[in-house]
Amino acid sequence: MKVSLRTAFVAMLLVATVPVALLMSYLLLEKMRSEQQRLRLDLDREAQVLAEAVENEMQATIEALRIVALSESLRHGDVRDFERAIAGRGPLRSGWKGSFLTDTRGLVIFDTTGAARRGTLPPVPGFRQMLWDEKPLVSNLLQHPPSGQAATVIAIPVVIDGNLRFGLGVWVSWAAWQVIVKRSAPSEGYSVLFDRERRVIARSTDPQHVGKRLPDTAVPGVSTDAATRSVLLAGWGVRRDMATAPVAAGQIRSIGIAWATAAACLLLGVTMALLLARRIRRPLEALARDGGAARLGTVHVREIAALRDALQASHERDQAARDVLRRKADEFETLFNSSPIGLAFAQDRDCENVLRNATMVQLFGRRGGDAEPSVFHEGRPVLPHEMPLCVAARTGQAVAVTELEIRAPHRPVVHAIANAVPLRDAQGRPRGAIAAMVDISARKEVEAQLVEAHEQLKAASQSKDEFLAMLGHELRNPLNAISTAVEVLHHGEMPDAKARSARGIIRRQTLHLSHMIGDLLDMTRILSGKERLVCEPMDLALLVRRTLDMLTITGDTSRHPIERQLDEAWVMADASRLEQVVTNLVGNAIKYTPVGRRIGVEVRAQEGEVIFSVVDEGDGIAPDLLPRVFDLFVQGERTLDRRAGGLGIGLSLVKRLVELHGGTVSAASSTAGSRFEVRLPRVEAARAAPAHTDSAVRPGLRVLVVEDNPDSLQSMCDLLRLDGHKVSGENTGTAGLETLLAEWPDVAIVDIGLPGLNGFELALAARSRGYAGRMIAVSGYGQNEDVQRAMRSGFDLHAVKPVDAQQLRRWLRDGAHMHA
Repeated sequence: MKVSLRTAFVAMLLVATVPVALLMSYLLLEKMRSEQQRLRLDLDREAQVLAEAVENEMQATIEALRIVALSESLRHGDVRDFERAIAGRGPLRSGWKGSFLTDTRGLVIFDTTGAARRGTLPPVPGFRQMLWDEKPLVSNLLQHPPSGQAATVIAIPVVIDGNLRFGLGVWVSWAAWQVIVKRSAPSEGYSVLFDRERRVIARSTDPQHVGKRLPDTAVPGVSTDAATRSVLLAGWGVRRDMATAPVAAGQIRSIGIAWATAAACLLLGVTMALLLARRIRRPLEALARDGGAARLGTVHVREIAALRDALQASHERDQAARDVLRRKADEFETLFNSSPIGLAFAQDRDCENVLRNATMVQLFGRRGGDAEPSVFHEGRPVLPHEMPLCVAARTGQAVAVTELEIRAPHRPVVHAIANAVPLRDAQGRPRGAIAAMVDISARKEVEAQLVEAHEQLKAASQSKDEFLAMLGHELRNPLNAISTAVEVLHHGEMPDAKARSARGIIRRQTLHLSHMIGDLLDMTRILSGKERLVCEPMDLALLVRRTLDMLTITGDTSRHPIERQLDEAWVMADASRLEQVVTNLVGNAIKYTPVGRRIGVEVRAQEGEVIFSVVDEGDGIAPDLLPRVFDLFVQGERTLDRRAGGLGIGLSLVKRLVELHGGTVSAASSTAGSRFEVRLPRVEAARAAPAHTDSAVRPGLRVLVVEDNPDSLQSMCDLLRLDGHKVSGENTGTAGLETLLAEWPDVAIVDIGLPGLNGFELALAARSRGYAGRMIAVSGYGQNEDVQRAMRSGFDLHAVKPVDAQQLRRWLRDGAHMHA
């Protein structure tokens, strides 16, 4: 449908003007509602302010009465002196008409205003109830008898030494409340204070309403907005009223003015549109009739003149655009051919017509050449129709970044990443694709170097573990000599007390160093995954009891009361490793618990678990340390005396040993102490083998000691001789084998690291020649592989340096039983 220019202009003005007028009316209505809502909020806020002011005045009056009640004359019962003081002082606060005092029955003792005679009840409803409840009273509006004016009463009970003695009140004139109401009332509207019976106490305007029932509106027949608030202390209420009719009338006038203005603007706009359409229509009709811009004469409308000029310049612009497109094509071709990224354009869906730049040709070689490259992805050959460019052109889907290997004879393998996106026609159908490929061979080479560096680091870590193990072995040799020599010194009575003390110190420190080295090597084996447990059914309570007895014998528990609750509970465990767990947890409690405080040790069975717990009464673990207490090398704060020192691996070793047993360990702490709890899987009780009842070692065994360290050899031989054995010693493997075959001793104690024949070779040679005595291997290495190799070589037992003298005596005792 065609319309004239005049019709279009008039319609445009209507469309532009009428919605604006409607929107303006809507905004004015919204503003009216907003103003009304704001008015109600303001009224409510002002009512709240007034209520708070009234309540503050009441509270201030009550506080003033309480201050008056503190009078010394009143506390001593001197009512006359108190009355004289009250009468002579005058009102404490403005608005007080006078005060009165009653006894505990509510009978008036004196009233400075004469409102009530002595011995009568004050004309205040609820006064006796106030005395009974011992709570302040704020009355409704009353008529003050002497003056006949409206007033209120505020009274308090007077309690002296916990007993009700008097009632003290004050008459407050309505004018005092009038001052507060007028002070809190804005200039517009009015404020009303009314009592619990809705009688007006004070009003900001028209005070003649005082004493009357609260009216509904300010002016009869005029609508108002009102807000009411309660005075919580007295149960009174306040009200703010504002007449809304004048505001509404002004807003309605605004809407009328807006509509009148819109109508005048619309009329003026239509007139101007008709005139403008006439001036535009005539040149356009002439331009169409004459057939071109060249024949158009003088034009008074700038836009029509511009249209004429545009028609004349159209050809010039078209020619310039073609020149620009030609230059852009030349620039793109230069970029395409010189880009270091391989680019390829498929100009059809089947990739029959593909344009490649020089970099892409260099990656793949020219098509039809003698050496066609092969493309692989993750080791699988990629066929031509599976290449990203062909997939994107055929399916119309973008191909994400894909890593490819390009293999061609007589040149290195090229690693590249490629992606492709489709090209579409005007209907959105795929018409080809564009692919990009980047050579990442250098990056792959760097990644390979990083992998090689990682393997080197792994090897270095393994070398470190081996070094730690060797360090432990080298440290155990002198420790073995020291430990054995100490046992020799402890064998007999020594007269020198200082020597005995020194021997005890040396023995304790030797054991301490041995435990630290053992823990360090154990942790190394566990972290490297080489630790293997030899598990068997055992009663955990028995193991814990034996460990605690050992700590008692060594004196470690002498400074703390140890409370035991050990119930029979069987687990599948490696006894030596589980003993480490118990020793570390109990030792940790001893270290961090002040002297004299209790340590509790408990073993109990619970459903399918066995729970072993250690509870101390120490100072607790710091909250920031508790989550990391089982981490390697983590320790609590050390004191200057180093009583709680160590390597920081004890609890970490406990955690890993418990986990190897299939259990869990947890820690809880507070300022009252710490609790460590181990949970292990429970098993059925097993029959225990009968133990030997005699603990003494039968003397008379023939023992051969083969040890290359002279101190260790000498101290071991001395110890065994003091125990009553016949001992021979050799310091090389060859000499040791010759002596063994010549003497055929009952027991042979052989060091593994011997010059000439090592301990393994010595044992194999001795067993092959028929030696049937007990052979004990001694080594600084205590890993499972070392123990198993010793057993395969022919040894019966394996001991780790420094050798435990009591364990050695048990083994010799067992050997004595075998030869008895």
